[in-house]
Amino acid sequence: MGRPKSLFQVGELVVFNGAGNFGNKHDRLFQIHATRYGKCVNTEKNQFWYSGWLLEIREYASEGLPRVPFFSTSLTNAAEEQLLPLEKLRGKFNPYK
Repeated sequence: MGRPKSLFQVGELVVFNGAGNFGNKHDRLFQIHATRYGKCVNTEKNQFWYSGWLLEIREYASEGLPRVPFFSTSLTNAAEEQLLPLEKLRGKFNPYK
């Protein structure tokens, strides 16, 4: 029995939620730039780990200036259960309902 196949690939853009509870204000875009299979400090089982950039858009307010989008990135590591493919978030759209 060999190593299982990774759910996500390098370069993929996915949704990250640290708690694994998707669909709330803590969801962020995550771009994967490296993968690793193995154990981590607090995890006894072998699993895939993803390293990448969290991409966020925040509102930036300054006295006397209008609010503008502020783009930020931060490097983080994530387990598979903290990631969700973007395609699963697509909903059906019917403008006539």
